[in-house]
Amino acid sequence: MKTRQDFEARLNQQFELAQAQLILELIEVSSVRAERAEDGRSEPFSAVFRADNHDILEQGTYTLRNDGEGTDIFLVPIGPDDQGMCYEAIFT
Repeated sequence: MKTRQDFEARLNQQFELAQAQLILELIEVSSVRAERAEDGRSEPFSAVFRADNHDILEQGTYTLRNDGEGTDIFLVPIGPDDQGMCYEAIFT
């Protein structure tokens, strides 16, 4: 699970953060730049997750599980919104 389409298919779904026993919801998937790479590589994108609490995880690599499938993702805290703490992962 590393493509934009993989994440878009799981938008608004919950992911278990194995290392912290925390549930994150995928709340946004968006392009990092407007143009597609000319060399045929996949389009860079970001995925934003929200935890339903305001505890802050340190930036780092975490294993996220969704429907039994796990993937290692580098998450960076980007601040709280009115529903919890948000984290972003950038894929290039």
